[in-house]
Amino acid sequence: MGRRTFTAEQIVTMLREARVLIESWRREYNHIRPHSSLGCRPPEHEALQPGSIAAGSTVRWYNSREFGT
Repeated sequence: MGRRTFTAEQIVTMLREARVLIESWRREYNHIRPHSSLGCRPPEHEALQPGSIAAGSTVRWYNSREFGT
């Protein structure tokens, strides 16, 4: 089996194509695709809800002694 070689121009083109595909997937995953853990809502919708972590609410961390475990 022979080793494939690519020119610098081909590599740059492939990287650009990969970036476009990855960004397209990322947008669809984070803004459109429903997530079952969010009640079949997209993450973007959840992030805009008042009281969500993304909307700026605070999170209280618990240690195991508070729950008696």
